[in-house]
Amino acid sequence: MNLTLVQTDIAWEEPNTNLKSFSRRTQAAAERGADLVVFPEMSATGYSLRPEKVAEPADGPIFRNFRALAQKYGTAVCFGVATTRAGRFYNSLFVVDASGDLLYSYDKIHPFSFTGEDRLYAAGETTGTFQLTPDGPRISALLRPAFPGTLHRHGRQL
Repeated sequence: MNLTLVQTDIAWEEPNTNLKSFSRRTQAAAERGADLVVFPEMSATGYSLRPEKVAEPADGPIFRNFRALAQKYGTAVCFGVATTRAGRFYNSLFVVDASGDLLYSYDKIHPFSFTGEDRLYAAGETTGTFQLTPDGPRISALLRPAFPGTLHRHGRQL
């Protein structure tokens, strides 16, 4: 499996600017044979503590943009976005396959208390795994690796 991890400057709370950059980066990764392109937490907006400004429904414009990138360049894409549902905000992560189909979604289980994220974003309840191909490795994502036992506690075997 060929992974491309993207670390880039992010224009604060400016998703349109960031998404243009992500298009170029996804194209470059796909040209190098990436099976999965992984963008940072809250990729399109930066790590914002103003969810009322940046959050959108899970199938909102940011999600649709990343889905279109996956389809256009033929590679799976993993990205983070602030989402809203049922009157609450979540720090979410999604993986779409090369066809743009949703493979995996995750709401951050342990919002970071030091920054106050835990007062603004609701905690997710579970995690899981996904596979890019039926015989490929099972993959999971956590938005905060400070809790390495999370997968174990949720009964997941990788």
